[in-house]
Amino acid sequence: RPGGPRARSAGSRWTRAATSVRARTATAAETGRMSSPVSSRPVSSRVLVDLGLFGEDALEGVVLGGVVGGVVEVLYKPGLLLAALVIVTVAAIFHEFGHAAALRYVGGHVRGMGAGLYLIYPAFYTDVTDSYRLGRWARVRTDLGGVYFHLIFALGLVGLYILTGEQFLLFSVVLISTEVARQFIPFVRLDGYWVLADLTGIPDFFSQIGPFVRSVLPIRGMRGSKLPELEGWVKAVFAIFIILTVPVLLILLVLMVVSLPALLATTWDSFLAQAEQLAQAQNHGNILIMLLPLAQMLMLALPVLGTAYLLYSLVRPTVTALWKWSSPQALAAWPHRWLPLAPLRLWASSGLPR
Repeated sequence: RPGGPRARSAGSRWTRAATSVRARTATAAETGRMSSPVSSRPVSSRVLVDLGLFGEDALEGVVLGGVVGGVVEVLYKPGLLLAALVIVTVAAIFHEFGHAAALRYVGGHVRGMGAGLYLIYPAFYTDVTDSYRLGRWARVRTDLGGVYFHLIFALGLVGLYILTGEQFLLFSVVLISTEVARQFIPFVRLDGYWVLADLTGIPDFFSQIGPFVRSVLPIRGMRGSKLPELEGWVKAVFAIFIILTVPVLLILLVLMVVSLPALLATTWDSFLAQAEQLAQAQNHGNILIMLLPLAQMLMLALPVLGTAYLLYSLVRPTVTALWKWSSPQALAAWPHRWLPLAPLRLWASSGLPR
């Protein structure tokens, strides 16, 4: 890490802040404010105030510099990406224990915990079905328990970075913070989705869209189940959810496609760096060191493979439906379909390379 006036300024301010924190913590302990973890909120707020002693230069040097340095280290040093992903995986497991602990705290019973694969990524789950027999706020507490444990884990990593100075730990904190933010996206079945469902009393938004539409739009000829009478604000939330979900998911899909070239370029650059490390380890005949760049190359390939598989799973049904829609039988029944699809059918039947 670079030295210089800025680094010394950051260090001195950090020392003053740490000294002030210790002094105020001791004062809080003497006044009995730290008698239990539940009553430590005044100390936490004072610590946050003490962190305000950092100036702009100190924050840039200590925090931003550490995060940027951590990203560079993880991408170009063998083994660090694997270590960061292991940390994030352990944090995800800790997240599930948060759901289980919250459910136990409100009087529920955890039916099971486990792991599986989502696309090509490991995914963990906790069966909190028993929360449905509890009250609204007990269910919401269960939904938020995972995020709460995630933040505790991230705070522990920040403390470990302060003690060790290992910058890749901050990269892990950034990944965990990103995951926490992702959990609050209400448009997919993550924690934020279930929080919204439990607040409104709708068991599952996606499965209830049809019954909801039939309930609020009594169109003649529409068949199927309907929802019972809902409160006005619940109807408004459900309607807003439906209106926003489709465009938001489309925007996320577009952003994923747009960012794919940058992802491929960064992955390829890092891949070449790891290949160079692998060649050096092979020249020295060190099998253990060879495994590190190999594992890191695999970790680098996972986001690209996952994105490609997701795009394939989204595009394939659309192309299949379009192909069936433009089949000769369908076109014979509806001749006007030929006009927009004539070039496609001509290309498909021409035998040209494709």
